Amino acid sequence: DSWTPSGTPSSSDDVIIPTGKSPNVNINNGQCRSLTIQTGATLTIGNSKKLTVNNTAGLSISGTLDINSGTITISNSGTAFTIAAGGTVSWSPGTNNLANATLFTKCTENFAATSTLIIKKWYDMNVGLGSVISGSLGNLTINGVTGPWQMKNTLQTCSVLGTLTLTSSYIVLDNTGAISNTTLGDIVLTNSNAYVDFFIGSHPGTFTVNTGNITINDGELDCFYQSGTGTCIFNLNGAL
Repeated sequence: DSWTPSGTPSSSDDVIIPTGKSPNVNINNGQCRSLTIQTGATLTIGNSKKLTVNNTAGLSISGTLDINSGTITISNSGTAFTIAAGGTVSWSPGTNNLANATLFTKCTENFAATSTLIIKKWYDMNVGLGSVISGSLGNLTINGVTGPWQMKNTLQTCSVLGTLTLTSSYIVLDNTGAISNTTLGDIVLTNSNAYVDFFIGSHPGTFTVNTGNITINDGELDCFYQSGTGTCIFNLNGAL
């Protein structure tokens, strides 16, 4: 794919990937002012490639942004990060550490209920996803994060409005005792290495988890892990 106008985008350029186009970032230090990916378009940041977004106008994703062993860097705190209805962002950075997670740590998110965020790596199993995301999530897919990833009750305020899907991943909603009333959309466990624990340890009181449909192709879902104690009210508002 070629750019219009021709040439390599600079730090002052607003980059728009139009419907039907699927370019790759093919330079080691790409720059743009802002990034828009339209419906039906895909931008891939592959192995050892990097894109820096320099303005708080930020990212608007209606198509697909695939960080696939590459790096995306956000220059300014408070940068807008929107995943629109039907949009998808897949996160698998080349260097999996805090310094390279600015897409989450520096952005202000606005994710539609039918958007999809796919997490394939996470830099710290003791940092809950909801602690670095403002607002709610749409669909959340966690693939290959063996964990246990301690969410530390951050999905109580950063709700999963769509479907939480786990493949070869293990998450714990809370291990702090703070959980009280958490709502997830649907839950899908796809294989034998998919695990969700609502709570680890002894909860000091009662907590509630509300879900829609639950599909367990294999794997395990537990209110309490092993010898944990307390009272869990599990409201299933769909089919199991």
